[in-house]
Amino acid sequence: GGAVATLAASKLNSMLDPRQEVRVVTFEAPRVGDGQFSTLLNAAYAPNPGSFIRITNKGDPVVHLPPAWIYFSHNTQEVYQNYDGITYNCDPLNGEDSTCADSNYIATDISAHLVAWSVQFGWPCPVGAIHYPPIAPTPNPDCKIVVS
Repeated sequence: GGAVATLAASKLNSMLDPRQEVRVVTFEAPRVGDGQFSTLLNAAYAPNPGSFIRITNKGDPVVHLPPAWIYFSHNTQEVYQNYDGITYNCDPLNGEDSTCADSNYIATDISAHLVAWSVQFGWPCPVGAIHYPPIAPTPNPDCKIVVS
């Protein structure tokens, strides 16, 4: 989802009149392109600070894929929630901030990919629904459909 949203945002921004502002928020997105792609995307959203936000979560392995050593790079602006539940606005000029998600370079908690700010996404709820507050992995009738 986050990778597709990033690519769509890049295309949409290039198609619209520059006076039209595009706002994007992705959750737990992987790296989408190389450094050149990230630089171009950052430049496209630079005139409107805060218009592209990447939410990352403690321990999520997906945000570390594909690996940076094969020249993939994140765009900015990362907002990171650590293991203590504290949220940080990361370096606005560097999508690979070593004090944010990149501080967990050995992230293996796939369940961290399904939670952001105590809101659980995905299973046990059907696709397109969330359950709040997060619940143990058992079927639950309290899932709510989210339309964005």
